[in-house]
Amino acid sequence: MGRLTGRLLGQLSATAMVSGLAVLALSPGLRAEPRPSAPPTTPPPATLAQFRLPQLPIPVPPVGLPDAVPSLQQLLEGEPPLTTSLDDVVLEMPILDGHEPATFAPLTDLPWDPQLGYLAAPGAYSFVAESYCLKAGTHGPGGGNGYGYAELAGSRGGMVQKILREAANHPDIPQRHIQVLLWGIISRTQLQQMSADAQAVAQRMLTEEEQRQIDGGALGQIPPQAQRQLFANLPRPVRQVLQAEADLRRLLTQGNATYQQLEAVAVLTGAVEMGEGSRQIPPDRWSLHPDGYFVRYHPSGYSRTRVETWVPEPSTVERDGLGRIVALATDDGYRVETDYNDQVGAIALPGEPNLRAYQFSQVRLISPGQPVITVDNQGWTFVGTPTGNAQLSQLTAQAATKADSRDQGQWLADADRLNDLYRRYHQAKEAKENVDAIVEEIDRMVNPPTREQAEEVLDRGHYQEGLDAALGNDPRARGEWLGEHFKRVQRSWIYAICELRSIGSSGGCGEDPPTPPQEDPPQDPPRQPRQPRQPRTRPVNPGGHGAVPGNTNRQRLGISARPVR
Repeated sequence: MGRLTGRLLGQLSATAMVSGLAVLALSPGLRAEPRPSAPPTTPPPATLAQFRLPQLPIPVPPVGLPDAVPSLQQLLEGEPPLTTSLDDVVLEMPILDGHEPATFAPLTDLPWDPQLGYLAAPGAYSFVAESYCLKAGTHGPGGGNGYGYAELAGSRGGMVQKILREAANHPDIPQRHIQVLLWGIISRTQLQQMSADAQAVAQRMLTEEEQRQIDGGALGQIPPQAQRQLFANLPRPVRQVLQAEADLRRLLTQGNATYQQLEAVAVLTGAVEMGEGSRQIPPDRWSLHPDGYFVRYHPSGYSRTRVETWVPEPSTVERDGLGRIVALATDDGYRVETDYNDQVGAIALPGEPNLRAYQFSQVRLISPGQPVITVDNQGWTFVGTPTGNAQLSQLTAQAATKADSRDQGQWLADADRLNDLYRRYHQAKEAKENVDAIVEEIDRMVNPPTREQAEEVLDRGHYQEGLDAALGNDPRARGEWLGEHFKRVQRSWIYAICELRSIGSSGGCGEDPPTPPQEDPPQDPPRQPRQPRQPRTRPVNPGGHGAVPGNTNRQRLGISARPVR
């Protein structure tokens, strides 16, 4: 289901939930306040907004309850500790569906910087991370639905992010002690009422001011009878979360609750249907991390998640006067060069003014210290951006009539090549739609990518497909292509995708940080022999962010950079 369709269904379901709150307002023992005359732009209560509910009058709690019991107004108004939802999963990469790294290296084998994270060279890495439940009263991961990357938002989003990031720097703190503190924060429990273990975690990971902030947003306990009255007619998703948070506050303040009791309240088990506003996220879907790499999540329960990252490799692309890629090179000496058959020239597609096909006349694979491998007169590539309006039947007619005997007519008359052109045109059109979707999402948050950046993704994808076809029938070239060259050409395409949003702590996707200018550079520096360039590294820190499921009835997870022991 598309993102827009999912939002429309969410709005329709939210309208259907109105009756539940209306019944609550008129229930015996409750008194409904008059609807305030707020302008249409007034936002709904923050807790309800998480569940896509429209603005509604908030009922007054039953008369006679102790003052310490929080009212429904206190529960529903104000910004909750965490508000991250499926709407915050905005940088999925469907264009990478089906594209897999050849291997994953262990992320934890890399150097660790306490401030930055793991220092990774280009490549793919994985590890099993400690993860945490960040949405009480929902089902644990399962059901084959994927997770997407999301920033943690809400009144305690920054605090939760800090705890998740700091977990890797405190390997001696048990995971359960950190989870209990997080449950206390999201349920708005006073720190001084939590267990001694949770308080000790807060003292080590948070400042005194941050500890005071926890108490500042705390709520009191709700007796079970009052809880039933308050929550009876609320929509089920809201009721489950509020009940779980209230039960967590009660258990945490008792002082003798076991971890298993807390877990039973926070994490529901068993099968569960798709929640309101859900959408399908494939289990292997990549997301673009703001720090310039790709990430995806495979939870095993709520407390452990396999995190996979893919760090793109910067590359140099050379083009000729027609915009065709003639060389692609990486810093370690690997290079692919292509010449084009200009006797055949550009193959135009009717209905596609900005898309051309060009045949290769020669492909050269250049490896450090190895003989150059060449393949002649094999393969072709598109150059340009499709609109989706190609009139392919006209190409079929041109091929059938063989209008002339020139090379272009012969090129079109080749049935296998014509069928391949049709197949790859549809692939190119799908890739264009995916790139457009990425650009649209990025446009909502930062300055949109340029047209040239979007076309770079498409052209490098065309080029990769063309090389694959050109080298497929030559055993010697195929062996070299499937090795180091294929990995580098694929990473070049992935790098172009990452460059669509060149943001993050390092300012880009794998580039070196800018070198500060020297105040007094030497006038005639001594010549030094050129040394092979060392692989570039960049910080990779999965910790401190949320993994949000496509099924809204399942757990929102907090990811740390600390490996499961």
